[in-house]
Amino acid sequence: MKNDVVMAEYRCTDEQGGSGVASCAGPVPSGQAIDMSPAGHSFIVTATDNAGNTTSVTHFCVVFKAWRGRLDMPQLELPPAMTRVNAGSAVPIIFSLGGDHGLDIFDGGAPVVQRIDCETREPVSPEREATADVGGGLRYSPDGYIYLWKTDKAWEGTCRRLLLRFTVDWGSWAQLFVRFV
Repeated sequence: MKNDVVMAEYRCTDEQGGSGVASCAGPVPSGQAIDMSPAGHSFIVTATDNAGNTTSVTHFCVVFKAWRGRLDMPQLELPPAMTRVNAGSAVPIIFSLGGDHGLDIFDGGAPVVQRIDCETREPVSPEREATADVGGGLRYSPDGYIYLWKTDKAWEGTCRRLLLRFTVDWGSWAQLFVRFV
């Protein structure tokens, strides 16, 4: 999505029989370009009705400067694709957040992994903390962050979702879908 322009699209409505919408505002007007610079972003739309009631809706995203992986293939396949990985291997997840933000970037301390149905991608087990490879874990280099994810040989024939929840921008996240062979 390098150089892609993403346009804001939102509207505010009042419940039937309500007083009507007095104002509806986001960080940019609907139809205008959204900031897609590498970082964590929040997009907050606030509506106020004619009676003075106010409500807000917030959406979060992380825009990666570079998201590339080494999963025994030339590049990582981002969702909705399902990447094939050898069960039991240590998988380097390599990404950039636009600079060095320290090593405390994951919300809750670590990414989580969850078994999912390979076809529907619906969860079939609760989330569990992902295991970092001994001596690997998370580190930062001039090329960006490297998280070395240790997978389990017993996962062969199953699918998992690796969820990276970041502390930047109040819980932004990224996910990868993996089929273990």
